[in-house]
Amino acid sequence: RSPLTRVGYGIARGTAVLLLLVSGRIERREPGSRQAQSFEGPRLAWFPDGEAGELLAEAGCRGTLVFIPTLALTRALPVSTLGGQMRRALSQAISLPPGRSTAISTLIDGLGVERQEPQPGVDIAQDHYLALILIQLWRLVRADLVAHGRAPQGMAERFVILAGQHARDHWTVADYARV
Repeated sequence: RSPLTRVGYGIARGTAVLLLLVSGRIERREPGSRQAQSFEGPRLAWFPDGEAGELLAEAGCRGTLVFIPTLALTRALPVSTLGGQMRRALSQAISLPPGRSTAISTLIDGLGVERQEPQPGVDIAQDHYLALILIQLWRLVRADLVAHGRAPQGMAERFVILAGQHARDHWTVADYARV
């Protein structure tokens, strides 16, 4: 929660940021650039690890910022085909309406508890919470890409889903193409 004044948050080089903005407005600026990217709440945004920058929160903003160092990302993402898909999806900036982000919010709360109340195994628990947050974020991004036909594999996935839903309806190729 930002105070009743404008607040800036620095982003270190090599740090990814997850923003779950409930209300208000936040701007993202990169060093040496006069242009800013604006985000109005409610909004879920992801800024991949890369160049340093700054987030400027307007007075009274409500939301959550999670700063994730590259090393933590490396530990949290699985070393598998799925991990490769997740890395590709999370290597780009993402901005989505919050939609079904309640799972992410709950996991962020759990991560916060682990950080505030160190117990035995806290490092492992934090890595697992982060992995679960990244999986949820990847699922939201993937669902958005597939739903809007922007994923290369999205059309094939949508066809398979439609074929399963309408297998008994004896649709023609034209019916599937139209939908």
